[in-house]
Amino acid sequence: MLENILDRIGNINPQLFRELKGHLNTKNIFVVLVVSCVWQMIIWLFFQSQLPIAISNKSDFEEFNKYCTGSIEKGLISCLRNPDGSIIVNWQLWNLDVFAWLSIIACYTLLALGVYLLVNDLSTEQRRETLNFLRLTPQKPESIFLGKFIGVPILVSLGVVLTLPLHIYTGLGGGIAPIELLGFYAVVVTAICFYFSTALICGLVTSWLGGFQEWLTSGLVLGFLTSTQMFFNHASSIYSMNYLRFLNPFFQIPHLHLTSFFRLNNYSLIYPSSIWEDSHWLQINLDNNYLLVVGLVVVNYLVFSGINWISLKRIYSNPQGTMLSKRHSYGLMLYFVFFTIGFSDFTAEYFFRENISYLLFLDFLLLLYLMIATLPHRQTLADWARYRHLSEETRVKSNSLVWDLIWGEKSPATVAIAIISAIATTPLIISTFLYSSNSKEFINSIYAIGFAVSLAMLYTALAQLLLLMKSSQRIYWTFGVISGLIILPIALASTFFGSAREPAYFLWLSSITAPLLSLYPPEDSISITLVLSMLGIQLALTGFFTYLLQSRLQVIGQSNYNWLVSGKSHSLE
Repeated sequence: MLENILDRIGNINPQLFRELKGHLNTKNIFVVLVVSCVWQMIIWLFFQSQLPIAISNKSDFEEFNKYCTGSIEKGLISCLRNPDGSIIVNWQLWNLDVFAWLSIIACYTLLALGVYLLVNDLSTEQRRETLNFLRLTPQKPESIFLGKFIGVPILVSLGVVLTLPLHIYTGLGGGIAPIELLGFYAVVVTAICFYFSTALICGLVTSWLGGFQEWLTSGLVLGFLTSTQMFFNHASSIYSMNYLRFLNPFFQIPHLHLTSFFRLNNYSLIYPSSIWEDSHWLQINLDNNYLLVVGLVVVNYLVFSGINWISLKRIYSNPQGTMLSKRHSYGLMLYFVFFTIGFSDFTAEYFFRENISYLLFLDFLLLLYLMIATLPHRQTLADWARYRHLSEETRVKSNSLVWDLIWGEKSPATVAIAIISAIATTPLIISTFLYSSNSKEFINSIYAIGFAVSLAMLYTALAQLLLLMKSSQRIYWTFGVISGLIILPIALASTFFGSAREPAYFLWLSSITAPLLSLYPPEDSISITLVLSMLGIQLALTGFFTYLLQSRLQVIGQSNYNWLVSGKSHSLE
């Protein structure tokens, strides 16, 4: 029967057939079945051991348990008994706890292990150059990536699917409505689309890491999931950092605030909370509106999955090209700014600077990704420079330089990053004008936004110049230099000065901490002269690197054009 199913799949998607045929054999299926049953049994037995035990010689301590149903005495739940002496158990809470733990373990295992397997599979194919054979086949990129998307982590997916009966049973026993269960499964499926498509991109573009990339990416995924779970359980709901909850399925577990996760210890009922308490998005109340939260999360995952899918098709068809076009990068930043600023409440007293700093941090993370995704490498820039020079020499009609720099596929991305920075910071500037409470707060916010933009442009201009190097190690050089610029000033200032004191201001203001130092200046404040000087230095360096880039492109364009006209055999720059 399995063979017939695989044959039918092979007629539809040959790549999926290849992956399933390689992974689904009797031995593997048996191992997955045993492992899944064992860990379900372990969870079941663990929570059984947490139930109150009826004994004849009772002490005060044994009269309390988090799964009892009596009154709360000094923060502890007392145990009530039936006439026959047995303890009345709060089975709804017990089922909710089992459901929550099953959800967490299954989601984290599936996402981290699935990402590891996908990155490992694609990077291995890249190293062995077997991926080039796939490119020669008539299969469409969508068919190949869908086959790997489903087929490579199929054994992990099978193990998680085997937990569904217990998961549904405990969920319904915990009082979760079927529609909420379906909503949570929709979140998990779309989260898989996002994380797995990201893993496919990493597998394609990080082969230069030499076999370390699968551990790095799966570690990053697991680290992000666990750290956001730890830090945002009781985070304030008026900050844009709430957006990170949308990227972790943990926060979409139904009735999570009723489980034991939100209690101080095993017995007390201290600090009960709602996970989305007082949360708003564009003034829409998210508290006790689970389906609305699920809808927003699903839309967010689908948008990023769609962007990832576009990137996959582009770099599969042209490995030397960029992951995203400039048009896509503008759209992505617009969407991100719209979504994240919806969580910010600038009208909340005392929290204006916090909202500005968190939005700058989130925008900076996306900006780093867009730099990686849109900055073209040497060969692409050389082709563009030759085309521009050819158009000028032969007077062939072409797009204007400005149009090319804003929308062109192969042109340098410095202008595009400037536009993206403007998209990210314009709402912040407007908010600063509207909601800053005094002139000092207004000026500090403008300084912070200015430093954020100038640093972004400095990093972009330098990275674009480094990617034009002849060296085959240009990616390592670019990564190392930009990382050094980000990390080194902070390390030096921390080592030699300890804190943000006046002698170290120069270092702090030349690092990515400059916006934060501007928003939260020390008691003695930072002089306007120093701030303006540092901004001037950063803008001057950006102009210098841009000039070098432009000069180098002109030389490359003219050189390649001359060799083409002369008709000599020559490898173009």
